[in-house]
Amino acid sequence: MNRLINNIFEASGKQVILTTHNPLVASRLDLRNVFVLTNSSDRPATLSGVSEDVAQYFMKAPGSSLLEFILSTKTILVEGAAEYILMEAFFHKVTGKHTSEMGTQVISVNGTGFKNYIHIAKIIGSKVVAIRDNDGSYAENIEENYKGLLGDKVGVFADKDGVRSTFEICIYQDNKSLCDELFKADRRTLSVQNYMLGNKTEAAYEILSKKITDISVPEYIVDAVKWLNS
Repeated sequence: MNRLINNIFEASGKQVILTTHNPLVASRLDLRNVFVLTNSSDRPATLSGVSEDVAQYFMKAPGSSLLEFILSTKTILVEGAAEYILMEAFFHKVTGKHTSEMGTQVISVNGTGFKNYIHIAKIIGSKVVAIRDNDGSYAENIEENYKGLLGDKVGVFADKDGVRSTFEICIYQDNKSLCDELFKADRRTLSVQNYMLGNKTEAAYEILSKKITDISVPEYIVDAVKWLNS
């Protein structure tokens, strides 16, 4: 597939038209060349207005979630694997329904590259909410960082308390007894909170497997889910 993409990308002197359902093909050949066909419109949406920076991001990033994002009418973007593991269960606790019932996709951006997805969402008209850490400063990392990007179809939610700077800290502080019960045994050198910060994926899976019915969903995630479905 990569050899095919390289051959097409390096072709000159001719016009090449491809149809594909493969997000790797679409992203590697530059999103600015892509026309998207969806059920939400009888006309294809062109991504020619995507900036060079956004196009370059998706050329280099894993492309497996791009098609899901483009074809979804509602999307929850999260930072990493831990949030992704728990988000479906959190969504169900808030709405009483599964994401699939509500036409919603959950996508991990594997970092904080939310703006790249937001720019595409603005072009294709889908509704998207980013759920992220405040990384110690809500004012700087949320309010200032996304100024001018938010609107009726774009929302960014994080805990407003700088002390509650990450997903794991919020989960622990809202569920201390539950997390202590799960993780305190044999934690001789690390606090439970620090263990969760150092073992994010494992901790999320343990919560999902053993305590998900008892977990309290952090308020900013509740707000994000309700906003997306409003």
